[in-house]
Amino acid sequence: MPNQTAPTICDRLSSASVSWAWYSGGWNDALAGHPDPVFQFHHQPFNYYLAYAPGTPARAAHLRDEAEFQSPTASSSKSCNLKPVSFVKPIGEENEHPGYGGENAGNTHLVSLLKSIESSKCRKDTMVVVNYDEFGGQWDHVTPPGQGGVAGAHDAFGPGTRLPALVLAPHLQGSFVTDHAPHDTTSILATIEHRFHVVPLGARDASVRDLSTVFRAQEGDGGDDQQHADS
Repeated sequence: MPNQTAPTICDRLSSASVSWAWYSGGWNDALAGHPDPVFQFHHQPFNYYLAYAPGTPARAAHLRDEAEFQSPTASSSKSCNLKPVSFVKPIGEENEHPGYGGENAGNTHLVSLLKSIESSKCRKDTMVVVNYDEFGGQWDHVTPPGQGGVAGAHDAFGPGTRLPALVLAPHLQGSFVTDHAPHDTTSILATIEHRFHVVPLGARDASVRDLSTVFRAQEGDGGDDQQHADS
């Protein structure tokens, strides 16, 4: 695959001087030439972009091993040391994929990550989005948005099946809420774009609803770059 040059959400963040990192389980071992047997090279999206090619300063600065995500939270006893935007991709054994992963290992790992944030100062201003790339494999009775007369944003690729997602953040509408507003994966992009005032990447994320339906925005939200979004 040729190196990709289209802008990414992280290019937008860097242009706006917003610090970010992609944390991947098993990344350092893969760089050292002895990757985990189920390390998924194709799950590392920024790895395929020219701006983050091997040897570039941006790659060294932003594409990091997941173990490094634990250090900022562990040191956040007085203030939050997480980057404003963090992407966390567990290693294959912990991503709950059937066949080579497991639900127990994946859930245990997720709880560990969440507890590291919850027990730190990052808890007060961090939104965590836990999202999956697959559904349960059964027939879905709900018509996808944009089809069958149901309104919704869609592009040339059309909408996909419904996927589970969890949003953990301050100022939720309740202690546990099921949000019925239609969203899609690019709603995460839209949330980041709106939060940090950056230009959308394309027509899809420009038109979808962001995740603000889930929480009550507080006065000043959107202006303090120390608020964090972790995925």
